[in-house]
Amino acid sequence: MISQSSTTDEEQFAMQHAQGEPGIDYLGVLFRRKWLVFIGLMVGLGLGTLYFFQVPPKYQSTAQLHVTSRGSGSVYSSGQMRTGYDEYMSGYYVSRYVLPTHAVLLKSPLILGRAIRNYSLESLPSFAGEESPSYTITQGLNVSIGAGKEAKDANVLTISFAGRDPYDCQKVVQAVISTYQDYLGETYQSVSQETVQLITQAKDDLDLQLLDLGQKYNKFREEAPLLWRGENGENIHAVKLHNIEAARSKLVVQRVEGIARIEALEQSLKEAKVSKQALELMVKRLAKTSWEFGALEGQQSNWEQQLLPLQIEREALLGTYGASHPRIKELEKRIQMTEEFITSRKEEIARSQPQADLLEVYLQSLKQEVAEIEYQRQSLDKLYNEEYNEAKKLEVYETANRKWREDIERAKSMFNTVIQRLAEINLVKDYGGYVCNVLTHPSPGWQIEPKMWVCLSIGCMLGLLCGYGLGLLVDVADQSFRSADEIRLQLGLPVVAHIPVLDLDRAEQFSKNSPIEPSVVTCHRPKSREAEAFRRVRTSLYFSTNGQDTKVIQVTSPDPSDGKTTLSTNLSVSIAQSGKKVLLIDADFRRPKVHRIFGIKSDVGISQVITNEAELSACIKPTAVENLDLLPCGARPHNPAELLSSKRFRDLLAELREMYDFVIVDTPPVLAVTDPAAVAPCVDGVFVAIRLSKSGKPNANRAIEQLKAVGGNVLGVVVNGVGGERRYGAYGGSGYG
Repeated sequence: MISQSSTTDEEQFAMQHAQGEPGIDYLGVLFRRKWLVFIGLMVGLGLGTLYFFQVPPKYQSTAQLHVTSRGSGSVYSSGQMRTGYDEYMSGYYVSRYVLPTHAVLLKSPLILGRAIRNYSLESLPSFAGEESPSYTITQGLNVSIGAGKEAKDANVLTISFAGRDPYDCQKVVQAVISTYQDYLGETYQSVSQETVQLITQAKDDLDLQLLDLGQKYNKFREEAPLLWRGENGENIHAVKLHNIEAARSKLVVQRVEGIARIEALEQSLKEAKVSKQALELMVKRLAKTSWEFGALEGQQSNWEQQLLPLQIEREALLGTYGASHPRIKELEKRIQMTEEFITSRKEEIARSQPQADLLEVYLQSLKQEVAEIEYQRQSLDKLYNEEYNEAKKLEVYETANRKWREDIERAKSMFNTVIQRLAEINLVKDYGGYVCNVLTHPSPGWQIEPKMWVCLSIGCMLGLLCGYGLGLLVDVADQSFRSADEIRLQLGLPVVAHIPVLDLDRAEQFSKNSPIEPSVVTCHRPKSREAEAFRRVRTSLYFSTNGQDTKVIQVTSPDPSDGKTTLSTNLSVSIAQSGKKVLLIDADFRRPKVHRIFGIKSDVGISQVITNEAELSACIKPTAVENLDLLPCGARPHNPAELLSSKRFRDLLAELREMYDFVIVDTPPVLAVTDPAAVAPCVDGVFVAIRLSKSGKPNANRAIEQLKAVGGNVLGVVVNGVGGERRYGAYGGSGYG
């Protein structure tokens, strides 16, 4: 590859393709196809304006209502009713819980039918020709709770009607309000006395039912063998079962502990290497109670404790008197006698009490204890079974007690509900029903549809979407490259240099007295921006090879007019200007023109060398550029592909490799003929020239694939025509068959 950066480019390309790139450049589409987007915007605005003036307008009339309970005063407090009557009468309860019902009633067929009949709504111009306007009114009428966005939680009703005539909308809203006010006056004028009687009878029946349930429950409590604590009955045998189970669990733990101690002692007795002192310490550690520990500790003599005070007293007197003092001698005699007695006593105990006697006695006591625990557990098991049977017998009474309590609570709940309902009915009976007050009277309707800003906004949005969508389709269908970065990502090859559009008119001023044509800007304008771009190709070539292995370079392109000959001539001149010896070979047997660019005759050339019709030295021509020689095409052969794929051509390149520092081979376009594919395996590297304004993505991909398929080492891509749309007419050519 060209350089380390080139390797990085290919790795980046592979990673981007693995991630689904290159994708669609949506922002780039917006800039590239801005005229399509603009046209779509203008069309959308025009259609929106046309829609505004063509669609019949729609009007809406609105009114606000406040529904409250009739009357005032406070009969029941909030503590007696779930909702206090003071709130009920103020309209709070009505607004919060009853307003949805009033909203449904306002749109019901009952109210609308009366309004149509009473106010002759079918004769309005908006409903002319309709057999019954009820459906149209139902569709256009809207009732909501609240007063719009500013007071959406207000306890009012907002009624509106939308239609084609502003005055008809006002009449419909007014007719519905008036009809509903009449309906409230008729419906809630009084409460049925029969309803009051039925509820009162239900209250009396529930009162008798509660009294009967209470008497039967009291009798049940007297007969049930349960321990009564307040209203709950307790099964005494179940309580005993709990206590017995706790005692059994404690005995199981004690038995496990005893068995563990027995196993520990027995294991110690089996081990012959365990000393008496270790066994005694283990027994003391296993002793559970202070009594056991004291009994074990009592086996040891307290003579050592009597010896210690005598020794302390002797040491104290030695600090005051000498060793020959009578008191000190007396103490030493007593200490000696005590020690002799302790020694003789220990020997006597050792002879009379073997080591294992103490442990055997303790082990037997442990086994007896485990046996007693097992006996207690069996007794508790028997007692548990007896209490369990008795407890099961009392479960029937516990279940019956729960059922009695549930029946009584259910009856009390029903009784309280009936009492509350009766109180509410009495209130309504005394204070009446509901009143519908008009807060805002309906006015002639104002236009709500269509709105100019809405039509223009929708038209603008749809126009932009359509224009952008059309631009996106055009952009996707466009197979030309739009930037050098797109070439790099699409082909997976490094972009060696960006060659700007050549200013041929200016270059021609510098080449008037030179046989070399103006397109060789590296010769005529070496300090220009275009010449610097070609030198960048030379620098990339140097960095990739260090002047060692890559010496024979092929220059080609996917299509004619991509500027491959301009690249090969300027690259050759720039390398020669750096002091390297360069040979430029015109291997374009179809349309050779390198000799014409340098003003050299092409009477003999490489075609005659390959066919052994001329000597190589006679065909190589020096140019006006120092260090640069030219091997022209010579006479055009009838079989160019066969000549370029022959062994003689490969041998010729090997011979030229030894004669020159660099050999540049100018070949035809890859997709025009097969000649470049025959040359690619014979050279060290290939430069591909691509023009942004012409070469398409499919052709470029096909060209690179063909070169790589024959083993060609594609070093990179040189992008021609960056920054403009001008073409190289006289330096590309076409017509390859």
